[in-house]
Amino acid sequence: NMAGAVAMLLSLLRHPNEECRRAALESAAKDLDGVQLMRAVLRGMGGTDPCRHWQASSNALLALRLVLAHSKTGALERLRAGGGTGLVLEVWRAGSQVPDVVQECCAVTLLLAHSHSRAATVAGAAECALSAWHRFGHDTTRGQLVQGLAETTMLCLPHLSERPPALPRLTVESLRILQGVGPAPALSWLLKALARLAGDPKMAP
Repeated sequence: NMAGAVAMLLSLLRHPNEECRRAALESAAKDLDGVQLMRAVLRGMGGTDPCRHWQASSNALLALRLVLAHSKTGALERLRAGGGTGLVLEVWRAGSQVPDVVQECCAVTLLLAHSHSRAATVAGAAECALSAWHRFGHDTTRGQLVQGLAETTMLCLPHLSERPPALPRLTVESLRILQGVGPAPALSWLLKALARLAGDPKMAP
């Protein structure tokens, strides 16, 4: 089944042997249809049990992210051209209560939004990111997720009609919560976001 095939692909993408990983990535970049994969997730990949479904969904998103991040064969463009941004955001909304799913959706969205931030904003990326930031922003174990949510929001910000009122507060609270636990890249990115919010006249209250 699809969930089993994705799990096998993911194990190959994480293989300890570099040559095996490279071969799996090259093959998946050519053959993996990200649009169909996201549609399979939305149709209920993994079955009717919620735990199995969201675990299979998280695996599918992680495999897709690994392939997109390392692909040099146009996999990202194919996914974008096939409406992939909207599909990933649809998965994000459906799995908004599952942090692993949200984290992978956010990471894939950032890849898709690179140089296409207006399209991602129109599709609703900022709303998804802000909602998840409210939900998971106080979890000290989710610094990497918070970083991705902040990156997504700030990427979309120039294309929003107005600044989200909660954005400065979310940024400051996340800095306070993660200050002692990190990770360092998340703290660095949040500091950059806060400086941008403070320095951009458009962001002033």
